[in-house]
Parts: sequence; C-alpha cells; structure tokens
Amino acid sequence: MEMLTAEEAAPKLIKLISSAHQDGHQYRITSEEGTVVLLSEETYQNLIVTLELLATPGLLNGLKLLDTNSPAFVP
Repeated sequence: MEMLTAEEAAPKLIKLISSAHQDGHQYRITSEEGTVVLLSEETYQNLIVTLELLATPGLLNGLKLLDTNSPAFVP
C-alpha cells in the first residue's frame, strides 16, 4: 500500500481514484488530522462481506464440516 501525504495526493486525486478503481491499488493518505485509506468500492464491499461472514457464529466450523463431508474431500 502506497503512502502519500494529503498534499501529495491532492493534485493527483483523480488519478489515484482511477488507479484504485481500475487496478485495485490502495493508498494510505496522511495529514495532520489523521490517516485515511483510499481503495475501490469493490474492495471495500468485499472487506465488509468478509467481516460479516467471519462474525457469524459457527460459520467457519460449519464450512469445515461441509468441506470434510464433500465427496471431493481428501484428508
């Protein structure tokens, strides 16, 4: 993840947005107020879904059981 100051990012914001959207690049942008991360909406939505799935009680154990019971499972 590339790190930029807000002053460096400001003049090339459109390019950074395009790069995040088209190429999946992620940027950490820092300023005196704090740090933000610029990433595509698709990446953001994927992260949210992943967090929601990981927060579902028992889901990982259920997936492990499904996987071991599948005909294609080879221990």
